[in-house]
Amino acid sequence: MTAVEMLCALERGEAPEGGFHHADHLRVAWACLEECGAPEAALTRLAATLRRFAASLGQLEKYSDAVTGFWIYQLASVRALMPAADLETVRVASQHVSELPVLVDPGGGTAAVADEEQRGT
Repeated sequence: MTAVEMLCALERGEAPEGGFHHADHLRVAWACLEECGAPEAALTRLAATLRRFAASLGQLEKYSDAVTGFWIYQLASVRALMPAADLETVRVASQHVSELPVLVDPGGGTAAVADEEQRGT
């Protein structure tokens, strides 16, 4: 299933075969950015889709505006830096990012790298 097909399935409230994992969230976010262009429009579309989908499964508590916004803006930033890249190219180029210690503000703020010492700079 392509990312756009998965996005459309989620918009119809259909669960993808095999579940909906983090990598799938990123693929769908990437598809939203490709189709909507502006990060704000992509965020609006993705947030509504994920909220509806989580609610349809009776798991609305698993949805987070803060996390969805964080990833949309992260992907939008990468798209601005690597406009010709596809998501797989970005994933390979960004593998080191998953090794950074990230703190998420429990109050719903943005995520940030802990501090200079923990980043090794």
